[in-house]
Amino acid sequence: MALRSLRNLIPLGAALVAWPGVASAQTPTPAPAAKSSAKTAATPPPAQPRAPVESRTTYRAAQPDDSAVLFEDTLDLVQQEYVDENVSREELVEAALQGIVEHLNKRAQKDGQPPVNALLTRRDLGRLSDSMNGEQSGIGMLARSSADGLDVLQVVADSPAAKAGLRAGDRIRSVDGVTVSSGGDLFNALRGEEGTPVRLGVMREPGTPHEQTLDLKITRGRFRVSPVLSRVLEHDTGYIRVTSFTHGTADDVAGDLLSLRDVGISGVILDLRGNPGGSLEEALRIAGMFVEPAEPLLQIVGRNGDAQVVQSEGERLWRGQLAVLVDHATASAAEVLATALHDRGNAVLVGEKTAGKAVGESIFTIPGGGALRLATARYLAWNGHEWVSWAGAGLSPDSPSPALSLDPGEPLDPPLRSALTLMQKLNRPVGQPATDAAPASLMK
Repeated sequence: MALRSLRNLIPLGAALVAWPGVASAQTPTPAPAAKSSAKTAATPPPAQPRAPVESRTTYRAAQPDDSAVLFEDTLDLVQQEYVDENVSREELVEAALQGIVEHLNKRAQKDGQPPVNALLTRRDLGRLSDSMNGEQSGIGMLARSSADGLDVLQVVADSPAAKAGLRAGDRIRSVDGVTVSSGGDLFNALRGEEGTPVRLGVMREPGTPHEQTLDLKITRGRFRVSPVLSRVLEHDTGYIRVTSFTHGTADDVAGDLLSLRDVGISGVILDLRGNPGGSLEEALRIAGMFVEPAEPLLQIVGRNGDAQVVQSEGERLWRGQLAVLVDHATASAAEVLATALHDRGNAVLVGEKTAGKAVGESIFTIPGGGALRLATARYLAWNGHEWVSWAGAGLSPDSPSPALSLDPGEPLDPPLRSALTLMQKLNRPVGQPATDAAPASLMK
């Protein structure tokens, strides 16, 4: 996402954020009352009800298109006349900006687009910067729900969880002494502020003769995590999971792909489930590893309808069997990568229909340390005949597979098992492009 200054936006936008120094309209001072007689002064008439604001106050006459003046006058009116004096100008401005964002999101939803526009605080920007650099705050583990708690799949190196002794294969049964009934409750209980402690009730080697119960105290903190995980599965199939696209993700994927290729894998499964997107540049670089150079991958349509076609670049590193795992949370740049690999790299899509987020976002800084996140482009994919949008509809997989519902003792979840089975059925020699996969429908 681009980071640009708001100073070059339209005058109205500048007026909306450049509050310091703006002249305020003043309520006219009422004309002095005529002198009354002594009799009148001795017996004053009953107090008359105060006239409504609109009948006794004259503000600057704003033309219908003079939005900046209208907005300033409205702020002045509220601050001078609203019954509660403890309403600050900053509070009103923030509420107005939130209203603008909500209005844009409602318009987007009517057009079938996701509501991505948002007003970001300084803290939000800091978190966003950290996430784009691969930094997170928490305990540092990847887990999935099970009938008896959370099964730990991966512990991030040098994370608070790793330093406390948590291991992959452990099962979390309680948090701070409370046994909860669902995986979602456990995930929520694990969240917390940096520097705060959490105590985990853990079963090590559950279901085996060596099962033991541990009590681990972990202090939540910052850690760095690579969004890329790879390993070799059965049938010599290479597996690469990408959880987001941050700076350096493409380099990590290239390194892991070359390592897998060197050990003689027969195919590749690229797992994009739960990937919300991130850096479009990183996603397109990954696409180039599975596609011939100079292939059209994406069309980006801007505010005025100007279209830019993005082509694949770099060296193609893999020409063998390829399956891409997607689900309802696969979004934005991850959808761009999935459809590019399907349409240009002959990949098979396995899993669930994707999120349908076909927009590009930009972040504009505003005075006070915050920012506005706005949708500034639409994405279109090439389906072999024309450029089409998957906005709202999402990408439909070639081979639908249900979400997680693990059988006891099954090391692979159903979509991953389906991808492995499908690749074995295709049974193509390494290096031969896929030609028998049904095209994914963008509009189901």
